[in-house]
Amino acid sequence: MPTITQSVFPVMGNTADVTVIGSDHLNEFACSLLQQLEQLWSRFIPTSDISQLNNAAGKAVRVSPHTIQLIKYLIGAYESTHGAFDPTLLPVLINIGYGTSLSHPEHQSILHNVSSWNISLSEIRINEEMEQVQLPAGLTLDPGGLGKGLAADILATELMDRGATGACVSIGGDIRCIGQSPQGDFWTIPIETPNATSELNTVSFAQGGIATSWTHAKTWETPAGVQHHILNPKTRLPLTRADSSLVQTTVIANEAVWAEIYATALLVSGSEIMFPIIDSLGVAAQVIEHSGKVLVSKHWKEFSL
Repeated sequence: MPTITQSVFPVMGNTADVTVIGSDHLNEFACSLLQQLEQLWSRFIPTSDISQLNNAAGKAVRVSPHTIQLIKYLIGAYESTHGAFDPTLLPVLINIGYGTSLSHPEHQSILHNVSSWNISLSEIRINEEMEQVQLPAGLTLDPGGLGKGLAADILATELMDRGATGACVSIGGDIRCIGQSPQGDFWTIPIETPNATSELNTVSFAQGGIATSWTHAKTWETPAGVQHHILNPKTRLPLTRADSSLVQTTVIANEAVWAEIYATALLVSGSEIMFPIIDSLGVAAQVIEHSGKVLVSKHWKEFSL
């Protein structure tokens, strides 16, 4: 039997669950790397690269190569989903009450300058040689769930580079599996029902990423009632039943970051718009409508048990 170690710890406002195959000395590294990425990417930490960029008033900021990688994915996510995944809506989130961390109430997102959400991401300037990024004045970025997926991908790859024969990294439900599983071949991942009270079904794959998105994951109370974190970019308001017929979306892709991107885009745009795109990319998806009806994309059956 291969050596199997598991560590569970809080990070990025969620719980990380890291399983490493073939090595028993990488748990401390896993925790350290995810904490470093949180310090770089959290909009609730004033010294993070993201907070520094959001408050730079159009000036170039020196950032980590990991942050440059993150920003490239944010731009790619917006472009590939035709704006359904929109990382520029931080001012809206703060205005509707999500300016304070739900896991650490002492941490807040603070924007010192006039900000907007109608500035093109194409105006972002990236200088990889100088490790600098320049956001146009007024533009802000919120990594959101994409940061969790990318962090899972980065950690899984790093674990393999450091001698693991397999790894499964889950951060708040964004999961990346790579290399050998405990059973030797396929990783088996259960998918919960929207109310998280039971298991809906199970999928299996040799390696890749899987992410589930739903509107009840992060909520907070306001005078106007309960709000949640997934916004409709067209209305700039939390997604409602009138916007989307879906209550939960799950996507399997080569990387957790793309699984997260398309799971969010599906929830925002619906299966009629997104299934053809997902099918053309070879990505697999399962969605649940408010009525309880379950729909799957063309490639889902390749992974379903």
